[in-house]
Amino acid sequence: MYNGINNRYLYLELFDGHSYEEVDTKNPKKRVYLPFARTNFKTEKIRFDLASFQLERSDEERYSNVAQFMNLKQLSQNADSISNIISENLEKFNEKLKSSFSFQEIESLDKSEFIPEAFSITKLTKRKKNRLIKTAANLIRSNKSFAYNTIRELKYKNKKLKKAKIEWHRKFSLSFACIILFLIGAPLGSIIRKGGLGMPVLISILFFLIYHISSITGEKSALQDVITVTQGMWISSFILTPLGLFLTIQASKDSTFFEINFHRKLLLKFKQTWLLKKS
Repeated sequence: MYNGINNRYLYLELFDGHSYEEVDTKNPKKRVYLPFARTNFKTEKIRFDLASFQLERSDEERYSNVAQFMNLKQLSQNADSISNIISENLEKFNEKLKSSFSFQEIESLDKSEFIPEAFSITKLTKRKKNRLIKTAANLIRSNKSFAYNTIRELKYKNKKLKKAKIEWHRKFSLSFACIILFLIGAPLGSIIRKGGLGMPVLISILFFLIYHISSITGEKSALQDVITVTQGMWISSFILTPLGLFLTIQASKDSTFFEINFHRKLLLKFKQTWLLKKS
């Protein structure tokens, strides 16, 4: 066994053997017993193509505009450029509509120069009337298509802008989440005194699910304009920060918060207080 030129092929050289080749059937569900071909050889060389196992360097330009691969400076520049493009598209949209239509309030019209007969098409010939209606329909159809394409482009740009802002906040929120999860996990090890891994692992998974669900929900809500990007990316940290501080304080006090006897005593106190109030 040896490699070829540039490690492109792997050669397997065999001596004094037999080669078997089964006859393939068109329908694999039916078990049809057919003879197989057998060949005797003195030497045989088998070549394997290793092109699919070679690592190729990806094109950097393919990922240059992806927000996940940008640093903070690139994300800020990308967000600024997208905001400028959105502003330019809105200005072009307004100019296009103003050039096609004239919008004016009724109160601001000069009534002395207002001639109702000039706006009537009843006195026009049938040919001019059809031409006027056709021109108006073409103008409306053109502006409707322009408005539809502009709205689609603005939605796409706004989504890219939100993704850039989300990735910018993610670089800080993930780092802060590591600190919060540490503040939750470290006190749990000292507070939970039950032996084994069952209870600590169960509670840790519960806290991680709370963080994961709130993080995903906040990110999707920010993309859908339900909440702001800042609120969506930091909502999980806002939820877990008080919990982490509470557990850290309880661990510093050597609390027995997660022990069963603690909850039993707490329930007995509530029961006694309730009975005293009732009596």
